[in-house]
Amino acid sequence: MNDRDIQTPKTTGRTTRRWLIPLSGTLLLLIAVGALLHQYQTEIANTLLDRALRNQPAHITAMSGLNADTQHATIDSISVVLSEPAIEMTLNQVELTYSWASLIARRVEAVRIDDIRVTLLQSEDSLTEGTLQTGRVSVDCARTGICQIVANGGGSVNTEILLPGSSDPTPLRFGWTQPIRAAWVSASQFTASLSLQADSLSLPPLPLQSMPVQLDLAVSRTGDELRIDASAHLPADRSLQINASHEISTGRGSGQFTTDGFVFTELFPLSALVSLPDETDIIAGQLAAQAQLTWLRPAGGEFELQGPIDVQAQNLSGYFGDTVFTRLGVYMKAELLPDWQLRTREPGSAALTAVDPGIELEYLSTRFTLDTRNSSVQLIRPQATVFDGIVSAEQINWQPGTPEHFEIQLQRIDVARILGLSAYQQVQATGRLDGRLPVELLNTTAVINGGKVTSIPPGGSIRYRGGRFGGSNQNMELVNQALQRYDYSSLDATINYSATGDLNLDISLQGISPLLNNGQRINLNLTIADNVPELLSSLQAGRSVQDALSDHLQRR
Repeated sequence: MNDRDIQTPKTTGRTTRRWLIPLSGTLLLLIAVGALLHQYQTEIANTLLDRALRNQPAHITAMSGLNADTQHATIDSISVVLSEPAIEMTLNQVELTYSWASLIARRVEAVRIDDIRVTLLQSEDSLTEGTLQTGRVSVDCARTGICQIVANGGGSVNTEILLPGSSDPTPLRFGWTQPIRAAWVSASQFTASLSLQADSLSLPPLPLQSMPVQLDLAVSRTGDELRIDASAHLPADRSLQINASHEISTGRGSGQFTTDGFVFTELFPLSALVSLPDETDIIAGQLAAQAQLTWLRPAGGEFELQGPIDVQAQNLSGYFGDTVFTRLGVYMKAELLPDWQLRTREPGSAALTAVDPGIELEYLSTRFTLDTRNSSVQLIRPQATVFDGIVSAEQINWQPGTPEHFEIQLQRIDVARILGLSAYQQVQATGRLDGRLPVELLNTTAVINGGKVTSIPPGGSIRYRGGRFGGSNQNMELVNQALQRYDYSSLDATINYSATGDLNLDISLQGISPLLNNGQRINLNLTIADNVPELLSSLQAGRSVQDALSDHLQRR
């Protein structure tokens, strides 16, 4: 080994010391001069901070009350403006702790801030104006090289955000009392956890009620990936779990969203969660959902969200308008499309114990598909129990503005149950009916032309206990006498139902009346006309939907 080999590292060491020693001396001199010359402290600190921030999207706008020594510095107030994103930040009662080593490394070992106020300025992104305020914040960057932050003093956020698909900003307000904890090595590697409590959280573009929300949130970033794990706790043990990741550079992300089950009761109905039309609510049952969504937010492009959504409802009971329903169950595998539309991935299933718009329908069931892109719904083999018989169809397709033709099958309809309605209390009858009803459906208007109903052998009987009808001629007198007690062997009816709700039944009866000529055989032709909407209104009149629903729940 020669002298040149030995001398080279010594020269390098001297060169390093040449800039370290002046730097250390300069820092010491600045701090010492700052401690001795109080009137120049702010100017010295501003100069140092401005140089430190020279290559950053930030600058100091104001600072007051600086005091410094060789280990500590305190600042009454410091204001910073960040241009990306547009933020104004005010830090009050700041205390910095440092050492010779940390000063040489151009960092402090610890920071304590008693109060932070952040103003979020108008931007072209989803965030608009707002403020954030927090209590005491402590930062420790000593020895490990990993900075840790703890915010113990609680805080609040009052801001507005622009939700995807909305043209107007949405107010967002929440606060927290539990500590916020975070740790980071750099801006591209950090972790944070916090627990937020919103006393009244609402998002006006969405039909959500204002309600208290507890949010437990864990956020981490490693390189380009941002990871979020959150639990939102709503009243009555309702919760939402979120596990998501997002690539910052590409704007792509994916996440799983899960509800363990929203349980509805009379004390916590659906209306406590979402805004509903008047006289509409769900007061029993539970709803669970799971979604595996992906999203893309390209620079300057529209936000896209898509992915599978599974929904399961059990025993939902409630009312809409004057109609009550009990124990609705739904299972659906759907897909959210990029244009915020929804379609089923496969036929779903729905079953309902009862629905009562005035006439009780029981044990409804169907398979179904839906597609909101063209507002279409397909019912596959829908079936219900009506008047103790079965009403069914092979398939019903519904789409606004498109006429649909299908046939309803009637099996073993009980005549006694039909006439048991309060509108026909003067008539008693027995017997069962089969039939078919050709239906033309346009939007929500149904028309029936030439429906046929036929009695099932051996027929039945009719007992009319009302007043006289049809005039006083001889034929009508015969009808009045015959219907007081009439045993029919066959009943055939033609049914027509108009778009205005007018129902016409042309009935042909063959049978005998024991009250006439010792059981003389008599054939009767009757026409019955009624308006179905008016009939249903009369059956609903005076009843409380809440009382009717309670009655249905108690009976089942």
